[in-house]
Amino acid sequence: MVYPAILLQVDILKNEICGDENMKKLWIMVALLAVMMFVMPAMATTTTSYPDQAISGGYQAGHFDDVYDLTTGDIVLTATYEGTGMVDDFGGNAAHAWAELGVRSLGSSADFNPYWRDTYVYGPKIVDLLTDKNIRVGEVEVSGNGQNLYVTYRITEAGWAMKKTHLAVEDAIGSIPQTKKGDPKPNKFEFSTHHKPAATEYTYEVDTTQSSPTTTLYIAAEAELVQMADGHKDGKGKSWADGDDFSGKKWATYFTYKPTVVPVAGSGVWLATDYDWTVNTFDPDVTPTLDLDDKLILQRKGGQGEGAYDMPSVPPVPGNNHRVWWDRDGVDPWQNPATANTGGIYPVIITLHATSDTTGTAYMNIRELDQGFETDGNWNTIELTPAGMTFTGDMKHLQVFYGLYGYGTTHSATFSDITVTQ
Repeated sequence: MVYPAILLQVDILKNEICGDENMKKLWIMVALLAVMMFVMPAMATTTTSYPDQAISGGYQAGHFDDVYDLTTGDIVLTATYEGTGMVDDFGGNAAHAWAELGVRSLGSSADFNPYWRDTYVYGPKIVDLLTDKNIRVGEVEVSGNGQNLYVTYRITEAGWAMKKTHLAVEDAIGSIPQTKKGDPKPNKFEFSTHHKPAATEYTYEVDTTQSSPTTTLYIAAEAELVQMADGHKDGKGKSWADGDDFSGKKWATYFTYKPTVVPVAGSGVWLATDYDWTVNTFDPDVTPTLDLDDKLILQRKGGQGEGAYDMPSVPPVPGNNHRVWWDRDGVDPWQNPATANTGGIYPVIITLHATSDTTGTAYMNIRELDQGFETDGNWNTIELTPAGMTFTGDMKHLQVFYGLYGYGTTHSATFSDITVTQ
């Protein structure tokens, strides 16, 4: 794209200053900046809106199908939480409930406290595609997302192409079609494609939801090749993805694939809501009383409290926190008015950032206020703010989930105006 007015201004500047060598260098810098500012496109962001979720129970949880790759850019998750349907009339020991909204790894099947489920990362595995046992003509790459496995044949050496490809993905070596002597039968493989014209790259999509992620998959990937010379076919041959030999006499190989388990700290991060365990805590305040009704914190594991925050550092006294506890009505002399009179309604913004394929950071803003901790005993200052936490999971495959769990009676909560911006 050309911007004539900008280029004209730069050209005028050139004519005015090019008489001096140093000024010539300055002109070059100005010209480069002009190109960068007006020619390079800005990074685009997309906002996806989701339907409101009114959840009740007992227990109710779910997730949205979209999968997000946090490593490609930060994610901002917004929603409005309404907890007026939470019941406290029976006292803390007889009835209580919690609600959650956040992100969790695609490989985790839980939509409430997903920490307790193993998270699997379907990272890429690349093996050589060989012909005549030891001549490399390309590669086969395997990756997945917990629902599908993607197997890509890729010719990397000039002069070769694929006429046919055959693929078997099974949970046991004996399930791959073979002769009685142990030679594979590619024409009987579940996946087969005749490429017209001959191809240099092709991807198969394999549904893996019927098998557990702990299952080792046995993959036999074969390609029938043609060798091109001066634009004409000149010779052909079979190739196999490198690995272990089949038990038969003919040369053929297979390899195995299994996702890796994300270690320790969990499979995502989320807003967890709680409230005071005092009976009738939600009743209107009769006199100005320190009545902290609702608690909204970040969690990466069910049951964790404020001490789990570790950004910008672990708070020395987790109880000295700000914007974690909120009052639905009334303001007492010791209370910050900004955290009172909420009516049990809380606009929430969670900002997520990936620091690697399996680690990230999260910060939460509630009612346009960042959370934080004070460290010097002066409640008019908030030294550790904004406060957030690190978390782990499969950052390349994240889904938004929501849920409610309660007991003693029927509870309800609503997450509305849910959006994801990336």
